[in-house]
Amino acid sequence: SGGEDFSWISIFLMLTAIAVGLMVLLGCKEKKTKIEGDYKTEAQEYYDKGMRDVMKGSCTTGYDKFEKVNDVYPYSDIAKKASIMQIYCEFIQKNYDSVASLAELHEKFYPFDMYGDYVAYIRSLALIKKIKGYKRDLRNIENAKQAIQFLQNSYPSSTYNDFLKSKSDNILKLEYQNHLETAMFYIKTNKFLAGFKKIIYIKQHYSSYNFYDTKLINNLYNLSYLQILPNEEVLDIVEN
Repeated sequence: SGGEDFSWISIFLMLTAIAVGLMVLLGCKEKKTKIEGDYKTEAQEYYDKGMRDVMKGSCTTGYDKFEKVNDVYPYSDIAKKASIMQIYCEFIQKNYDSVASLAELHEKFYPFDMYGDYVAYIRSLALIKKIKGYKRDLRNIENAKQAIQFLQNSYPSSTYNDFLKSKSDNILKLEYQNHLETAMFYIKTNKFLAGFKKIIYIKQHYSSYNFYDTKLINNLYNLSYLQILPNEEVLDIVEN
């Protein structure tokens, strides 16, 4: 009958619509996969070219290609490797501020990276390189100490901790020398109370190390102590 024909036509049209829909969806999925694959391939090509540049000794051009990896295919394993190579290239070029910034970003984006200890190690080395002699500004020394402590706390079994052992000891010595120089400056300029406080700090924090000059520290302690008596603040410091 006409009603039955109409019913079959409706079913046929519905099935056709479903089939067409599935074909469209499958086509979109295939297209999307193809595009993603193209991004990955392009990113890998940039990475490979960057590595070739580095092997030839050109970290400048290599860095640019590693940067393009992240632009093309961000948050991928390739981008993660490119990030590490950017840090390495900046270190080779002695751009230590950039090394520290890039390493911190890498640690935030990839907190469980299997190469995280290497990144922390390079960041520590860069901050150590920023310490040139010892000055009254202790920020560079403190930043280097914190970077080393981060490596030790986050990756206690890493072999990079052994590599930094001697450098860590040298940083402590530089820190001690900074405080000592500051104390001597205070005493020479008749700021005896400030000098005395600094000497007390030195005695409390560095007396167990072999670089500690017991005779010098005791002489400075006695000199500054005698110059500020009587002083209730001094008595409180000595008693505590």
